[in-house]
Amino acid sequence: MLPERVTVTIPVITLVKALTLSPLAVLVGWWVFTWSWDSQNAPAWVQAVGSIAAILAAWFIPQLHELNKEKRKRADAHENLRWVAIRLGVQCDRMLNVLEDPATHLPFFRTINDLELWRVHHKLINDVPITDLAEMDMVLIANLRTVAAMGLALAIEVHGWGEVPPEPIHQRDKRWKQASDISHTTDWVLQKLKGDAGGAQ
Repeated sequence: MLPERVTVTIPVITLVKALTLSPLAVLVGWWVFTWSWDSQNAPAWVQAVGSIAAILAAWFIPQLHELNKEKRKRADAHENLRWVAIRLGVQCDRMLNVLEDPATHLPFFRTINDLELWRVHHKLINDVPITDLAEMDMVLIANLRTVAAMGLALAIEVHGWGEVPPEPIHQRDKRWKQASDISHTTDWVLQKLKGDAGGAQ
């Protein structure tokens, strides 16, 4: 059974933009102000134009709804990416701390089971589907996947250290550079997501 009434809500600003930017609106406006309204054909023309407007509205309103749906979907995806990026950023900072001062930070690394956290976030970011995503979204996901893979590899190595912590890792060491690189990459992703969120408001 069909509902007796269907209500469609369109923000006024959206409707105004659509009408004022449409070439059809310009033509209709020109026709309204230049038509000879005392003509016998005026009612028929008004009916014809009204029918055309109804057809266009029937096409435009679902398109507008679908566009808003896609925008909300992308915003949700960005929020999920932002959450993962923040968590990876925190883990990158902890990794740098462990490498710079193993004696102080390695016990905490093991206490919170940071290796398992790296595995969880590695799986999360790799499970994100990339189909039907914008090119920039795929770039962000690819960067976070790289961060998660490199971070997990470092975490596995750190987890394998013995009970006696090794000497601090020098900044020229490959492992420290890797940790620093993925930390900067995570910051870059967060900046991009912040910029997109600002532009969408």
